[in-house]
Amino acid sequence: PREMHIELDGRMVDTKAWLVAVGNGRFFGGGMMIAPAAEVDDRLFDVCVIGATSKLELLKVLPKVFKGDHVHHQAVKCYRASYVKLSSNSPMVTQADGEILGTLPREFIIAEQRIKVLLPR
Repeated sequence: PREMHIELDGRMVDTKAWLVAVGNGRFFGGGMMIAPAAEVDDRLFDVCVIGATSKLELLKVLPKVFKGDHVHHQAVKCYRASYVKLSSNSPMVTQADGEILGTLPREFIIAEQRIKVLLPR
C-alpha cells in the first residue's frame, strides 16, 4: 500500500491504500461494482479506498468487488464528495477509463449540468 492524502470537500483523509477509485457511477473496469451506492445524478463522486491490509486479505477482497460486497470489509472505506483531490508523497500514475492521465496530484470536480441531450423533432 501507498501513503495517500485525500481531500474530500475540504476534509483531509490520510491513509495507506492499495487502491483509490473515484467515480460517478457504480461500475468500473470489466464490470466491477466499485461503488454500489453511487448515483450518477446526485452531483457527488463516490470514492472507494481499499486500505492497508495484508496481501492475503487483499486477494480475498478483490473478487468481492464484482458484486459490490467489498464495501463490508474492514479495510474498505467509502466516501462521497463533490470535490476530491488525491496526492501522495511518492509518484503514482493515475488512469481514467484505462487511459493514463499522468501522475498525482489529481483533482476531480463535479461540473454543473454539462450533458446536453439532443432529441429528434
